[in-house]
Amino acid sequence: MDHFVLHNTRQVAAETAAAPRRAHLAKLVLYRILGALFVLWAATTLTFLAVHATPGDTVSLLLGENRDDPVLRARTIERWGLDHPLWYQYLVYLARIPTGDLGTSYSFSRPVTSLLAESIGPTLQLAFSAAIGAVLIAYLLTVLTSDCGRSPRSSS
Repeated sequence: MDHFVLHNTRQVAAETAAAPRRAHLAKLVLYRILGALFVLWAATTLTFLAVHATPGDTVSLLLGENRDDPVLRARTIERWGLDHPLWYQYLVYLARIPTGDLGTSYSFSRPVTSLLAESIGPTLQLAFSAAIGAVLIAYLLTVLTSDCGRSPRSSS
């Protein structure tokens, strides 16, 4: 009977000690997730502002030589939602991101997600090749400099 009580007491003590660690870990994970969400929001906001801070009229840049055509200009403003205030465009932009709708490319007139999907393969190949190259160079430098810190031993 005493053995059962002693074993049970140790188990309760171990569980009690683990509870603060679990709470700390949960808090750490929550902070990391919130930090990642903040970074994503900041990057998204800066990207949006950078696009709209470019010098010149966005419609003129989109239309190029046809920028003086009033009908084409009005159609372009309506198509891209440029007739709304900037804050409204930003809210629409933010609302579409969680659904995977990153809009349509001005340059290619295609969905941005399809353009990103096409370029993910070459991007991953480049990143993987760069990582392998960095490891090989680090290994080579380590081998070449492994004797540099040693002083010659005296013969006496």
